[in-house]
Amino acid sequence: MSQVRFTIFDTRLGEMFVAATEKGVCNLHYPYEQGLIHRLKRDFGLQPVRDDQMLEPVKREITAYLSGTLRNFTCTVDLSQGTEFQRKAWQALLRIPYGKVRTYAWVAKECNSPKAFRAAGGACHSNPVGLIVPCHRVVGSDGSMTGFGGNSDRGRCVKLELLRMEGVPMNKDITAVDRRFLR
Repeated sequence: MSQVRFTIFDTRLGEMFVAATEKGVCNLHYPYEQGLIHRLKRDFGLQPVRDDQMLEPVKREITAYLSGTLRNFTCTVDLSQGTEFQRKAWQALLRIPYGKVRTYAWVAKECNSPKAFRAAGGACHSNPVGLIVPCHRVVGSDGSMTGFGGNSDRGRCVKLELLRMEGVPMNKDITAVDRRFLR
């Protein structure tokens, strides 16, 4: 591996941190937090280098997605840092269409481990490239907004906003996906 490059830019979700290897985007975090560069150095064994120009195409895609004009990301992702189960789960997330939701049980079944819905939740929580690998499209079996951003209030609000932006039907109190649309 030759280099890990990163950029930081403003979005409607706050300051966004994006890093990439030559294989693709390996980290996407918002809001930006101190310590992310150190974690990349630890995980990849290289000193990350800021490269706004190289990551401009990814920035444009993220900005277009957040403005509602992009439905499918074309940038590649580097998911090499996960366990075998996590990588299977992240690949399953990539198969969830824009504007649709699936449950943690669905992710577990896609990983050929139908009883591993908690592990699927853990994989979603460990997803290093949220938005691009759409863990926000996974909800509880009852449609509830669980498991996003460490279940923080901010995380739930962001998840709800992303699903709303994608046109996912919500229940009357807007705290859960309408169960009729679960699969």
